[in-house]
Amino acid sequence: MKINEIRKVLEKEQQRLAVELGIYSGSESDTDRTVSPFNKKMEAASQISEYEQKLVNVRRIKQQIAEVEHALNKIQNGTYGTCDNCGKPIPEGRLKAIPQANLCLDCKTRQHQSLLRPGVR
Repeated sequence: MKINEIRKVLEKEQQRLAVELGIYSGSESDTDRTVSPFNKKMEAASQISEYEQKLVNVRRIKQQIAEVEHALNKIQNGTYGTCDNCGKPIPEGRLKAIPQANLCLDCKTRQHQSLLRPGVR
């Protein structure tokens, strides 16, 4: 895959994520619902749960946007395809599957393991 093709894929993903973020950010109708006097607690709990899920989704989308923007910056700087951690080349197959990947598979595996077992190096 050529760098210009990768840039286009990343830019398209960036646009898709921006639209998705706009959908979540613009859905304020959840807070406009009237609460039934008979089920106020259940309705309030449901609204809180929906709001928490919305926050999780917004946080996930913002993280994905940051990853895509980081990859686009790496393209601009001429460092795309190198691991942010060890500096080794990221295999082309990994970049085809995940164009915004910023870690080689070894470093990503170590990162994942350290998240699973905090305090263990």
